[in-house]
This record gives sequence, C-alpha cells and structure tokens, in this order.
Amino acid sequence: MKEVCIPLDRINEADRTELEVKDSKNNRVQRYRIESVDMTGTGDSDRASQDRFSKLQLYISNYTRNWELIQILDSGEGAKYIHLLYRKRN
Repeated sequence: MKEVCIPLDRINEADRTELEVKDSKNNRVQRYRIESVDMTGTGDSDRASQDRFSKLQLYISNYTRNWELIQILDSGEGAKYIHLLYRKRN
C-alpha cells in the first residue's frame, strides 16, 4: 500500500500539524507536516488570483530544503488559508 487517507478532525488555520508514521518491521519513520499559508488580502479578481499564486510560489520556494512538498490541499473556495503537505527528506 502506497497511500493512506487519515481523516483529521480539524486543521486549525494558522497552526502547523505534524504526523509521524512508523514502520515497526523495519524501524523506519516517515514525518509529514501540514503548513498553513495565509491568503488574506488577496481578494477574488484576476489580479488577486495572480497575487495568490505568487504568494504561494514564494512561500514554497523559500521553505526549508529538509522537507519536500508533496501535495497542496484543497482549502475550499474563499478560504483564508491554503494548506500544504510536506514530507521530511531522509
């Protein structure tokens, strides 16, 4: 099995959520992190959409290299935050 869906009760918008998955047979640990990126003040116009994209792109490019981006999570239309799922590099 390569993927597992873990339902979380709630991801607080401004918080960082960290998960640790352990393989008991091989003693291997994988670490995951959900980061929230504040998108307030970017609006809904075409220009605002470009601003949101630029802000997100800058955030991702400046993130620590110890973690790799593996998914951008759907936060819903009009959400103030976008959630990014990272995996710690081994």
